[in-house]
Amino acid sequence: MKTLLMSMVAITSLAMLWAVPSGTIELIDLQGRKITAEILSGNQDTAMIRRTKGSESKDYSLDLKTLSEASREYVLAELARIEAEKPKGVMVSSLIVKRVKASPLGGTFRYFFDIRNYGPEAFAGSVEITLNNSQKGVRNGKDVFTMTQPLHVNLGTTQSIDAHTGPREIHGDWSVAGYSWKVMVDGKQVGSGSGDISAKYEDLTGE
Repeated sequence: MKTLLMSMVAITSLAMLWAVPSGTIELIDLQGRKITAEILSGNQDTAMIRRTKGSESKDYSLDLKTLSEASREYVLAELARIEAEKPKGVMVSSLIVKRVKASPLGGTFRYFFDIRNYGPEAFAGSVEITLNNSQKGVRNGKDVFTMTQPLHVNLGTTQSIDAHTGPREIHGDWSVAGYSWKVMVDGKQVGSGSGDISAKYEDLTGE
């Protein structure tokens, strides 16, 4: 009977952690007080949390030893999830597509990308980006961007590729819909990925 009662208490405590709006959790401290907050980052001992009241938000450092066992375990699990979901290595994201006036050097659509280093050390290799059409197997452009100086951790660089084919809102089923990239260091591929072209579009031609 005692074991069953303890199990029910544990289940109730855990259920209380999720009985709050999306993006926040309800923690319980050792005195039984509730702390409603969003977990941002942390380690085995402390966590940075964000508490919101009305339209104002403030960040605090929370000592995990002040929490109940169930709340402490939940925070540690949440911190592990946050860490696992962080980008790793060199990543590429699509920023915007701009229509520009045609020139002998390229097409009329310019695709902008952010190349960012989430790795543990400065990046001194190159990144190859390919524009992929909605039609399987069709490529609309490719370029290689070599770092002229090391790209330090958490820093990025903006680069672009010109193509004659536009995004979905311009060329529909034959549009540039996605992109892929390869990360190279000393001639060896050390990373890769793919993504969708940004829906942000701007016409600079004035036509």
